[in-house]
Amino acid sequence: MSLFQRSIRGLRPLRAASLGRLAPVWNRPWSLGLIKATVLLLLLHALYTQLWAQDRLSVLWATFTESLSWQNAWIPAVVLALMPLNWLAEARKWQGLQSETAPITLGEAWRGVWAGVTVSLFTPNRMGDYAGKILVVADRGKNIETVLAALLANFSQMAAIFAAGAAGAAIFWMQHRHLWEQARELTLPVLFGTALLALVPLWLYFHVGRLYPLLRRLPIVGPKLGRLAVLTHYRPAALARALALSLLRYGIYSVQYYLLLCFFGIGLSPAAAFPAIAVIFLLQTGIPLPPLTALAARGGIALLVWGVFSHNDLAVLSSTFGLWLLNVIVPALFGALYIFRIGEKSAPERP
Repeated sequence: MSLFQRSIRGLRPLRAASLGRLAPVWNRPWSLGLIKATVLLLLLHALYTQLWAQDRLSVLWATFTESLSWQNAWIPAVVLALMPLNWLAEARKWQGLQSETAPITLGEAWRGVWAGVTVSLFTPNRMGDYAGKILVVADRGKNIETVLAALLANFSQMAAIFAAGAAGAAIFWMQHRHLWEQARELTLPVLFGTALLALVPLWLYFHVGRLYPLLRRLPIVGPKLGRLAVLTHYRPAALARALALSLLRYGIYSVQYYLLLCFFGIGLSPAAAFPAIAVIFLLQTGIPLPPLTALAARGGIALLVWGVFSHNDLAVLSSTFGLWLLNVIVPALFGALYIFRIGEKSAPERP
């Protein structure tokens, strides 16, 4: 053995010890405290600007108390009871996809989903969702796999929204095409477009494994994307279960929205309301903004669609804001509590 080889061998223990000290940034006390303080400040700022500064919460509460009666008190109770079922389906969906590469428990999945909602409040197009889920996966060497599983879970939800939304949009068009001029000439293109809108995302979702060979052929970056081979590991059965859970979440959201509309005084039959809800969800999905900044745009879309049936703008906005408050802000608060508890376990005592 040469002198150079003996020198390299002697340096290996030192190199391993040095790498051991390079813990992930969120495991370092000072950086973990900085992350928690940042999340707290951003969360407080978001709650203030969206709930109090614009007086939305007081208006919602006044409308809620005015609408509440003994006859309809069951409606908010049912809407509230559906909220944990909604997020249980989301947690189970991500757990199933994540377990294909790095198994996690249902409790970890639930905490990761809520932490992702918290961070997503401040990032465009739910990008913070991936950071929140990375926090709960113990194997830090699986960060790429965690991000891909979260990305696939979100894509399954988008495919469900597009499929159900396209079907609802087609029904909505057939129900109300008399409101627009030249509607007869547009019926066939509308139906064809909605069919493509439903089928293309579903095809891409169930053939996601085909993306890997294409990505590997990219110049310069392609050879560095070897870890994306995990895309080929997802079984069709796992993808189908995730899509079924996404459709379940979509159904829960739709029922919650419909019940809130009924509670606030917009009485529509399910046959009229659910196609309109599908159109609203479809349009809202295309807004690449954080949930906080997109709230005004979501309200505008709701007013546009429900204007076909009612001009009770206060009831429409109260239903839309109430759905957002229950399914975004409440889970975000629980997610913030989990983020603040990270690192609370005492470290082993040093000799």
